[in-house]
Amino acid sequence: MNIVIIGYSVAAATASKRLIKEGHNVTIISKESDAPYYRARILELLENKSLKDIAIAPDSSTVINKTAVKIDRENHQVVLDDNSVVSYDKLILAVGSNANTLKVNSDKVIAIRSVSDVRRLQEMLKSAKSVAVLGGGLLGLEAAVKIHDASGLRVSVIDRSSWVLSRQFLQPEGELLSQMLAQLGIDVLTNAGDVSVEDGLEITFGDGRKLYSDILVTSIGVKPEISLAKDCGLNVNRGIVVDDTLKTSDDDIYAIGDCAEFEGKTPCMVSAALDMARCVLAENKRYKNAPASAVLKIASLEAVSMGSVNDNCVRHVVETPTSREVFYLDGDVLAAYYAVGTSKNMVNAKLALTKPLSEKQKSDFSIS
Repeated sequence: MNIVIIGYSVAAATASKRLIKEGHNVTIISKESDAPYYRARILELLENKSLKDIAIAPDSSTVINKTAVKIDRENHQVVLDDNSVVSYDKLILAVGSNANTLKVNSDKVIAIRSVSDVRRLQEMLKSAKSVAVLGGGLLGLEAAVKIHDASGLRVSVIDRSSWVLSRQFLQPEGELLSQMLAQLGIDVLTNAGDVSVEDGLEITFGDGRKLYSDILVTSIGVKPEISLAKDCGLNVNRGIVVDDTLKTSDDDIYAIGDCAEFEGKTPCMVSAALDMARCVLAENKRYKNAPASAVLKIASLEAVSMGSVNDNCVRHVVETPTSREVFYLDGDVLAAYYAVGTSKNMVNAKLALTKPLSEKQKSDFSIS
């Protein structure tokens, strides 16, 4: 079967390798000549690593470095930016997502989504004295620490919420994480509300506070890329709507990774993208949304969030001078696991999540 994949993300590369092993011909259309690489690792380029260090090993697929501009569903063809066409039996959309941006026209504002963005940031850092990062989510915090470590510059994280990682953590762990970031040399400024930015990078918070910075890195979420799918009449919502086989509203077109929406959710996480890549066009596999999870590992700092807390949960805290683990039990069922400063029980907690804990497991986790 002739399978065409648009996009060369980790999801696309993983699906391609599997489909080639299963005997299919795979053609990948990629507008990025640097691909394939692990997008989640692009900030490692700030650590004197090269593109080879984050590259995904190529396979025997045919790669076309052009931009797909149209899907002709009737004729089973993808039209490229030079008006050439690529025919398909099955088409997989792995077109990813786009960074949300601020409405400000300044060459001092940058979102980090590609290798070229990191290269531009490296040039900007050469003449900067301070950096601000807007957004206290996983990517924002990783960017802040790696920029600080690579440049030695003062870095401030600005978050509109009352604590960082507010979607992953409850307030106590979010505040502890802020304290640990401060020890690494990262200023955390919360309760920022809606900020406004002047071209000279005078950043004004919702409550009137001001911060001046030479560079503003924005990390304020992403939007699934749906334009190709929408233009050819596929069912789209926030993302490209798929079923548990990753099939879209067209029987011959599939979507995986950040661009795909399943059961109303667009996870935009590497783990979900890999799960989709393993299921797409696989006869006996079905995709299902996994429990919410987030892992942050940067420098000497670790933070883990898995599962979800409900009103019936009882909080159990295991703390050392340098770390805190929190187990939320609904009866004997481990509903959620949080960790800041350590992740020593992460693997075992992940295996135990949503299941009743045995007395031995409680003892292993030091739950009294």
